[in-house]
Amino acid sequence: MPDDQLALTTAATRLAAEFAGSYGRETVERFLHSSYEQFATIGSIPHFLPLLAERFARQRLQALARVEGHHSDGKPVVLFLCTTTPGAPRWRSASSPTSPGTPRWPGPAVPSPERRSTPPRSPPWLSGASTSW
Repeated sequence: MPDDQLALTTAATRLAAEFAGSYGRETVERFLHSSYEQFATIGSIPHFLPLLAERFARQRLQALARVEGHHSDGKPVVLFLCTTTPGAPRWRSASSPTSPGTPRWPGPAVPSPERRSTPPRSPPWLSGASTSW
């Protein structure tokens, strides 16, 4: 669609100016077009695809800039890592409130030592580290 192409060109110009010190126009356009394609496959809101793509590309470029050290706002970068599949549903259910302002806690994520039938295993990347709790 010609209107979408004009909107994407304008968005690329804005993003290229915003990330001029970190990334070139080609990188910005690649992120923008891949974001557009991701939203276009859904196709539920065709009139807002360029806007959504621009916002998503901006978020992706900001995240990449933080990880690569091009941008620092003083906030630490936090990565939540779950080594087991059952941890993810617990994290999601613990962070989703049942009603506004009321958290729902599923109980302890790790059973207490007296309820544990076997000692906890260390993740492979902690081999050789002390596992005494």
